Formats: sequence, structure tokens, C-alpha cells
Amino acid sequence: MAHDHWENCVAHFDDQVGVFAKEYFGRDNVHCLLVAAAGFDPRSLTIATLLAEHLGDRMSGLFVREERGTPDAGLVEAADENANRLRALIPGCEIAPVDIFGTDNWPIAGVRIASVIGDYTIAEATTDIVLDMTAMSIGVSFPAARLLLDYCEERGIAFHIMIASNPELDDEIASEPGDRPMAVRGFAGVDQSDAALDLLPIFRPLIT
Repeated sequence: MAHDHWENCVAHFDDQVGVFAKEYFGRDNVHCLLVAAAGFDPRSLTIATLLAEHLGDRMSGLFVREERGTPDAGLVEAADENANRLRALIPGCEIAPVDIFGTDNWPIAGVRIASVIGDYTIAEATTDIVLDMTAMSIGVSFPAARLLLDYCEERGIAFHIMIASNPELDDEIASEPGDRPMAVRGFAGVDQSDAALDLLPIFRPLIT
């Protein structure tokens, strides 16, 4: 079933992203909330830096720190450094930890990110929300996209999804699959059967 919001999608790639950011977010009447990851991925700063250049103090930030198991000390150090640089870019931004697995190793990221977004107060002056999916896991980014899209459509706020692509780096990042197929939270659809094909999420991200 098609959704009307897909009819309004516009995609930008490569150099056109910088042009769009300058022309659109550089306008004085745009007030933007950036929702992104504050992890070890070096690309965590790419979109935030791009937007901060054009938005300045018209930008607020909600950054997610994904927590899983006992990570390598080097990764923790890199994540801490990225978090500090994000705070410098966007003073007053919030960095929220999100557990990926519960004490029984069951994936709980969808529930946790829903709680983080639900508890966050979005400023009344906000005209645009950007979700930077670059360094987020699927279990966090897809539920966040669903929640933020619904919020924006209810209030007439522009919603953007941005991704800093680096296929070579992505190939080096190992995923942590669950022990059985399951739908990403918020994308189960009508059919709740155990058939693997019915459990595949359907999502068409807009890249700007």
C-alpha cells in the first residue's frame, strides 16, 4: 500500500548535498533538530559539521550513544572524542545512551530509542528535523525514522534523512544478528506470522 508522504520525496546525492544544505538550511527562518549517533564511527561528525556551518545557533541536537556488551577500549575512546566534538559543535545538545540488548541478550533497541525520542522535548520553533542514519544500527535508525516521520507529518514539519556514505568502511563493520528473524520495531506490517518473508521491513529512505 502506497503512502502519500513518499510522493513528496526529493533525493540529493554527492556534491548536490552541500548545495542543498547551503541553500535550504542557510535560511534564517529554518530551525533544525538533528537526531544522530554519537558513536565511534568517524562519520558521526560529517552531517553535524555540515549543518552546523549553515545553521549555527538555529540548530539543536539529540545524539544516541549505542551501548552493547563490553566494547573495545579504543572504540570507547573514539566514541567519547566524537561526543565531545558534537557538544562543541552544538552547545546544549543531548547525548542519550541506548542499550541494544537486554540482560537476557534480547534486542531492545527499538523500545529504548522510542523512549529516548518520546522523552525529548522538541522546541516549538523547530521547522525541520534531520535524522542522520550514518552511524546508527538498523534496530535504532528505522524505529527513529518511523517515530520522527509521524511527528513531522502530524505537525507539518519538514523531515530529512541524511547519510554519509562510505561503502568500504561499512564492509568492515560486523552486524550482530538475532537468533531468529524478526521485524524491525515499527515495521512489522499487518501480517504478524513467523514467515521470514513477512518479517522483512519495508522502508524507502530519502537521502538528502
